[in-house]
Amino acid sequence: MHISVSSRLCVLLGAVLALGAAESQAASFQGLGFLPIPSPIESRATNVSGDGSTVVGSSRYVPDGGFAEEQAFQWTASGGMLGLGYLPDGFDRQNSASATSADGSVIVGSTPNAVNGTHGYRWTASGGMQPLGTLPGGTDYSPASGVSADGDTIVGTAITGTSTTGFVAHPYAWTPGGGMIALGDLAGGGQDGAAYAISANGSVIVGRSTSASGIEAFRWTQSAGMQALGDLAGGSVFAQALAISSDGVAIVGSGSSSAGTEAFLWTAAGGMLGLGDLPGGTFSSIANDVAAGGIAIVGGGRSAAGARAFLWTPAAGMRDLATVLASDFGIALGGWVLTSATGISDDGRVIVGTGRDPGGRTQAWMAIVPEPGTAAFVALGAVALGGMRRAAGTTR
Repeated sequence: MHISVSSRLCVLLGAVLALGAAESQAASFQGLGFLPIPSPIESRATNVSGDGSTVVGSSRYVPDGGFAEEQAFQWTASGGMLGLGYLPDGFDRQNSASATSADGSVIVGSTPNAVNGTHGYRWTASGGMQPLGTLPGGTDYSPASGVSADGDTIVGTAITGTSTTGFVAHPYAWTPGGGMIALGDLAGGGQDGAAYAISANGSVIVGRSTSASGIEAFRWTQSAGMQALGDLAGGSVFAQALAISSDGVAIVGSGSSSAGTEAFLWTAAGGMLGLGDLPGGTFSSIANDVAAGGIAIVGGGRSAAGARAFLWTPAAGMRDLATVLASDFGIALGGWVLTSATGISDDGRVIVGTGRDPGGRTQAWMAIVPEPGTAAFVALGAVALGGMRRAAGTTR
């Protein structure tokens, strides 16, 4: 059976238009609100689960006649914002959430304890908030920053020492069976570092450590130990790795370049690549999270209008996220100012962060966009349509 070029044009055009319609339906933006407690002050989103279902962060409020308190939260589309509570013997009612497992069932962060210290914690719906403890000989300071996809390996920073001997910060990893262990440090520097994130399978940990050259971003594995990632050209030796893609391929953070503080992307093949900054304003950008394979990066930069959230992709580079939402997907933000993007799902579709809502309050938000690869597919479809039109012009 012969299918004419015009028929093929109609079929392909219909598919591309349908895909475009699906994109517009999929794109959305919303504020996440505040904990349902009287006198809320603000909320901040710090991360999103790999599957995009769960947002974590903290919300501040003022109890009747009291001082401002801060409580970690879990947000889902079905349940809204849920406070994670406090330790029963907590010294202070101020805690926060920093990361969550791939499905949102395990949340980690930092919480005050009974002796005026700050411990990392692991939270589940069934077990509540459980402190992680400290390193042997450590102080009461061990906040947690990242967690593996299954929720069983947690990373963070713990301090050991005393006021007499001096204090030292150690990157650590924690597991249910092994407890908390220090990851060491880069050669030649003083023992001072932090672990910020971990790959989905728990095999790669990233952070910063002091070396003989300065403060450097590191990549740690059980087999190779801690390895420096290098530096951006022209600046002082300073870099910190703040996030790693779930597949362990891409590492992002911020470093010092000849232009100023600059967001970076590191891969084994390409080394450390500076991502630039938003147009105008003081040159300053930081990458907070990265989707699987490095297909999209989110963070904060400074534009001519001030602090703004950005979205970076290999094809388009760094763009103001609000501009992307408005110009590419037709989303009117209605007075919102997006000051920083702090988390992105593995597929690059769900982005979370913090901004100023139309009422002027600091509020957590979530944006849903088409997968980064989808827009490219639509563009390829347009190219294919053009080719078929040319063919239609010469074929009888």
